[in-house]
Amino acid sequence: MLSIFSSCEQLNKSVKIRYCIILLGWSMKYLKYWQRNKIEALFNAHVSKREIAVQLGVSLQTVYNELRRGMYEHERNGVLQLRYSADKAQADFNYRQTAKGRSLKLASNWDFVKFIEAEVIVGCSPSVALKRWNEKGHDFTVSIPTLYRYIDLGYLPNLTNKHLPEKSKRKKREYAHIIKRFPKGTIIEERPAEIASRSTVGNWELDLVVGPQRSHPCLMVLTERKTRLEVIRKIPNRKTETVCKALDALYPKYRFRTITCDNGSEFQDWKRMEHTKSGKKRLQVYYCHPYCSSERGSNERMNRMIRRFFPKGTDFTRVTQKRVQQVQDWLNNYERKILDWQTPQFLWSNNS
Repeated sequence: MLSIFSSCEQLNKSVKIRYCIILLGWSMKYLKYWQRNKIEALFNAHVSKREIAVQLGVSLQTVYNELRRGMYEHERNGVLQLRYSADKAQADFNYRQTAKGRSLKLASNWDFVKFIEAEVIVGCSPSVALKRWNEKGHDFTVSIPTLYRYIDLGYLPNLTNKHLPEKSKRKKREYAHIIKRFPKGTIIEERPAEIASRSTVGNWELDLVVGPQRSHPCLMVLTERKTRLEVIRKIPNRKTETVCKALDALYPKYRFRTITCDNGSEFQDWKRMEHTKSGKKRLQVYYCHPYCSSERGSNERMNRMIRRFFPKGTDFTRVTQKRVQQVQDWLNNYERKILDWQTPQFLWSNNS
């Protein structure tokens, strides 16, 4: 270390040693208790801060920071004096160490932590949970990205990424798909632009949430594009006639202008889907391109939320329509950021 200053003839040996001590001190992470005691003795003896830094082998800024941590007012002969206490500084350091590994911002706000945990565990996204917390008028809050980061780092002890509907998704391997079936009806490219803009009510996206076997019951899921209203019905199987009968039961209770669906065999009878039993046309069916589920993205997004209540492999023979209705009601009364924090049920009631 002394070789660094070997060319500086104007520096005497003692000064070189002091600078070496300072350079070594900069590599130290924290001050020790004995160093704080030495600071207390030197400072109260009116030694300059620069000299204290040299004697301890630390930077001048470290001394200023340490004095600020342990400073207190001392009264002597009716006169207030500023003094430094090693014990006070050490107690402050020990307290900060107890919060190591957890955000200090959360350390004194466990009501916030418990509220967010409870909301997310029952199905809310962190952003909705945070919005509900802010509506209660609490002083403490964080941003949405910060909340996701806290969950990712484990600062909320009862929450992990597994509780979130979409987090840390692995990139799926791409395979070469062989198109087995082309749509028999109208393809999505012929769909009017106003439907893509979500400016009108009555345009739906359709899909099935299935169980472990094709012949078993499944859920028919309809998502309204503008309001994101969800209609879920349990149907006994995936046959085409079953889907058509389920649509008959929903019409004319719900307003249907168009339905966009995939090319599954259960949706191939487009004429029957478009017309009532009497032959009256009630809607227009549009088919997505094969393997392009993003063309009915709202429906896919809601299917992932439904899977939180009915995970893959769920045997729907054991699921009642009452339970399905409960899930439907929960989704339709769930605030959405994309809807300016309004609910699908509220928007549907004001647009239908």
